[in-house]
Amino acid sequence: MVFMADSIQSERRREDRHPQNIEAAVQELPDSESAAPYPPRSMSGRILNMSRNGVCLFTPSPIRLLSVIRCEIPVNESDIPVATLMRVRWTRKQEQNGGGYLSGLETIL
Repeated sequence: MVFMADSIQSERRREDRHPQNIEAAVQELPDSESAAPYPPRSMSGRILNMSRNGVCLFTPSPIRLLSVIRCEIPVNESDIPVATLMRVRWTRKQEQNGGGYLSGLETIL
């Protein structure tokens, strides 16, 4: 039996991480498979590191585990961000620096 924590640990180590400090806009998308509908939420976050397959995102409130989100990431000095779809692989509360949440997002598209 594989526990989610074990699979998360191995997933978090697949690619090299590159430190970042980028503001990003995220929007949770509706879950078509859920019996309980969750209204989509939008919030701002900060990308702390990035790899080929995803990002680590800091947000003021938690993002639902396994939810699909639309993430807008600014590129260089452009006014137009790049939008991508990502899945929340893990989330954990931060006690330091006034709280907030870290989430690991895996790129879908």
